[in-house]
Amino acid sequence: MKRSLVWIQRFGLAGLLSLALSACTVVTPALHQSEDLPHRLKVVATYSVLGDLVRQVADDRIKLTVLVDADGDPHVYEPTPRDAIALAEADILFENGLEFENWLDDLYAASASQAIRVAVSDGIDLLLFGDDGHDHEVHNDEVHDHEAHSHEAHS
Repeated sequence: MKRSLVWIQRFGLAGLLSLALSACTVVTPALHQSEDLPHRLKVVATYSVLGDLVRQVADDRIKLTVLVDADGDPHVYEPTPRDAIALAEADILFENGLEFENWLDDLYAASASQAIRVAVSDGIDLLLFGDDGHDHEVHNDEVHDHEAHSHEAHS
């Protein structure tokens, strides 16, 4: 059941990205040839996984900047002046949401960005940690026989 929920969430995320990007793309007769586009959207993704998804959906129709590369940690990332410039010039920003990028609001404000913010976690029903659908209270009255085994380390 958990596997199917993960796949549903992934397909939902891909669908959300597709809709957001398709709503923002410039329509021309030859979309598959980026040199024919009068303006490629400048897109910022906050971390590498989102960047990969956006790249798969939009291909060469956009100019993509990823703030936190695959070797970085989005939880503790320290934005650079280059990040502020990328946000200031961006048309759209893809972020995880859920306070995953706790540094992003300050960076967005400091850059004076006008980019459309898309939190890809919006609309996804979250499972809280420990929410496995199992009633643990049922086990409170179970007898645990301490005499049947030893808690000391075996040598």
